[in-house]
Amino acid sequence: MALLASVQEKVRERIQATFMELLPESVFQQLVERETEQFMKYEAPKLVRKLAEERLREFVIEELKKPEWSERWGVNGTLCSEMVSTLLREAAPQFVEAMFGMFAQQMVNDMRSGRLRAY
Repeated sequence: MALLASVQEKVRERIQATFMELLPESVFQQLVERETEQFMKYEAPKLVRKLAEERLREFVIEELKKPEWSERWGVNGTLCSEMVSTLLREAAPQFVEAMFGMFAQQMVNDMRSGRLRAY
């Protein structure tokens, strides 16, 4: 089986080389440009995204290993790290809005339409 596959591969390569010699340079150049364009349009973005995701994941893992992300001991046990505490303080307004914004808006809409009594 392996011998047959090897022979078929060699025949394929020889036929391919012969046909490539028969193509005019301009046609060959168009084929190369078309394949390059397809690669850049579809495959390259996937590869870049995958590489970026891998690098970002590695960066985040290394960053989170730093001591400033480690939990701390307090009087009542463990506390969140300084970095987590800082992030929560800075992001609290956006966090609260994202979590409760639509719920609060729906309550206001219900009060305005008389479906919910304002106390």
